Amino acid sequence: MSLQSFDLNLLKTFDSLMETRSVSLTAQQLSLTQPAVSNALARLRRLLDDPLLVRTRQGMEPTERALSLKAPIKEGLRKLEGALLPTNAFDPSQIRRRFTLAAPDFIGVELLSRLLPRWKKIAPSISIAVHHLGPETPEKGLEQGSVDLAVGRFLDVPSRFNRQSLRTDKLVCLVARDHPCPKQSLSLKDFLALQFVWVSNSGRRGMVDHWLDQKNVQRDISVVVSTYTSGAMLVAESQYAMVIAGSYADYFSERLPVKALPMNFDPGQFTIDMLWHPFSDGDTAQRWLRNEILLVSDHKLKS
Repeated sequence: MSLQSFDLNLLKTFDSLMETRSVSLTAQQLSLTQPAVSNALARLRRLLDDPLLVRTRQGMEPTERALSLKAPIKEGLRKLEGALLPTNAFDPSQIRRRFTLAAPDFIGVELLSRLLPRWKKIAPSISIAVHHLGPETPEKGLEQGSVDLAVGRFLDVPSRFNRQSLRTDKLVCLVARDHPCPKQSLSLKDFLALQFVWVSNSGRRGMVDHWLDQKNVQRDISVVVSTYTSGAMLVAESQYAMVIAGSYADYFSERLPVKALPMNFDPGQFTIDMLWHPFSDGDTAQRWLRNEILLVSDHKLKS
């Protein structure tokens, strides 16, 4: 197939269809009519000699051919956008773009609470989707372009990814405001007397429990939940405690009847980083996104 016979506008439609897997959602995203998107999909199928999206019980699913094209087309569109839009000409108020972020729930919620009110004023056509980040680095998503940026605590990061630190926190103990513990800070003995909510998606032991293992002691884990938000809500209505980074404890303390108790021992620091693939370095919109996250993560900017 000759590139001269290919309408490059079809690539934007393909890119959106691969993300939404829906003609109607793609029409909304690109400000087109549904018949226009259906016609574009039909043209893509003829040009590429492949159905690209097929209907299943789970909805529209991409074919192997479509999956093989997804990452290179997305990367090509980003490079083209970056080449046509010099850094000094980037104007977020004029750009329509959806970013995809991978982050644990407590980080994603806090970032959105700071970014969205700001973007409503300075970048009204920019939106964001947040995918839950588990304990593993989302290597495939970053490489294929389905994830623009990952934000979280990462242990083993492959050297092929770029990494930038957002903040380093001390861990604290989150309890209900009316918790009977009389202490304003916790010794190790006080800590071990509490019952805990543990947040885990994988069953993998965290840094606190590894530190306790070295001391030959264990804490009392009474409840296991999958997100910090559900954990904080449970803590607010019970006598359980939860270990969390200090700045995120502050976030929950502003919204729920909970408080943070410092710990008089040091199980280690909690570092939050951003990860991205080097192929996005030339994308001015992604550079802007990273700068925005750095700005709001400084806690100097309140929504």
